[in-house]
Amino acid sequence: MSKFLIKCTWLPDKASSSELDRTLCRLSLAVGDNVVTEYRSADRTTYEDLQLPSYFLAEWVAENWWPLLWEPRKNEDSEDDIDFLDRHCILAAQHGFVLPKVTIAPFGRNIKVYASPRFSQLADVRFTKGGQIILPRQKIESELRKFVHDVVDHLDKGHIQSTVLQDTWSLIEETADNEVEFCRLMGALGVSPYIADPQLEKLLEMALAKFNSRLPMDLCLACTPDDFASASNIAQSAVASSASLPTSTLAPLSTIQLPPDSISLPAWRRGVNAARRLRDKIGIAELDPKGGDRLFDVLKLDPSIKVGTGSNQSTEGIKVVGVVERSAFDVKIALLQDHFTQRRFAAARAVFAAWSSESPEESRFLTPAVTRDQQASRAFAAEMMAPLGFIRSKMKGAKIQQDRVFEIANELNIGSDVVLKQALNNGLQVMPY
Repeated sequence: MSKFLIKCTWLPDKASSSELDRTLCRLSLAVGDNVVTEYRSADRTTYEDLQLPSYFLAEWVAENWWPLLWEPRKNEDSEDDIDFLDRHCILAAQHGFVLPKVTIAPFGRNIKVYASPRFSQLADVRFTKGGQIILPRQKIESELRKFVHDVVDHLDKGHIQSTVLQDTWSLIEETADNEVEFCRLMGALGVSPYIADPQLEKLLEMALAKFNSRLPMDLCLACTPDDFASASNIAQSAVASSASLPTSTLAPLSTIQLPPDSISLPAWRRGVNAARRLRDKIGIAELDPKGGDRLFDVLKLDPSIKVGTGSNQSTEGIKVVGVVERSAFDVKIALLQDHFTQRRFAAARAVFAAWSSESPEESRFLTPAVTRDQQASRAFAAEMMAPLGFIRSKMKGAKIQQDRVFEIANELNIGSDVVLKQALNNGLQVMPY
């Protein structure tokens, strides 16, 4: 049965005031169908668990509690970001002891836990098993909470007090219900709410006061503490500008059922399936180069309109590229990017965001965050604006020349990067000039 489990089997300890001696255990960690603590020693003997103090791992979990549960990768290329891994990969908790490489990363409402085999040269041991599991956040949280609670309880029973772990865990356990939302937002930014940061806290409080619904979380899921201030200012300007925009309509989609979000499938699959279903239901041909325009016409959406960002700087690399405000079938969509082709892509993302909203009265930001909903919206827009079938119709075999990518992009009136990614993501080989 696929699972995520952390198990401590306590070993006898001598009378000691040391948190390390007290928490000496056999540690077993299972991810998916495999016990990923399984390792082969230098003499080729295989063991399923590790003999070490569980204190450091529990302390690391407690110190990174809110980021572990709420901070996703900030963009598609941040998998190897060292700061992110310090908060999400348990190798940061080794402190001289050896652990398998296990990463815990939020992914929308779910959390992905994945492990890969590795060789520890210092310890001369080889972890032989990998694994991957995506589970609802509450299941991962429950297992982490049980593990830390057991370690803290074992320390308490050994009359060991005032360790960093115990003090940090007390702060988490004593967090009031009315403080939880703030802690989640701080965690999504990748910081601990228990370390004072008056400037960031003030910015977050302003965001909570100015934005409604899911907007503050959308912003935090996409930002770091360093870029939150500028992103928040841009987002506030965009939201303020949206009131004067023309109203688009979701009414033509009211009878079209969106594909369900199955965690057993990658997020992009939902976006692609949604685009294909929508095309079929409203009569847009896959090979129609004006298919994107026809969708915008049906929904009365004009991507030529750009709203101000409150800044004279270029919009390249901004964290918020669009705002979607839905009220029943009426939708206000604010598009922020400078280039028309970028706004067309963001407009298609906005259609998916409005169509897939959990409530008929919901506001969302479009961001580069690596969450399931944002990933699905990008996949939907790619298939809607640069259909794979259309790209293949312009090719010979499974290869496409780089200059042909630009020609297709020009015909579709979309960025060449969208066509290029569509080709590469679907196994097509892009050849140089």
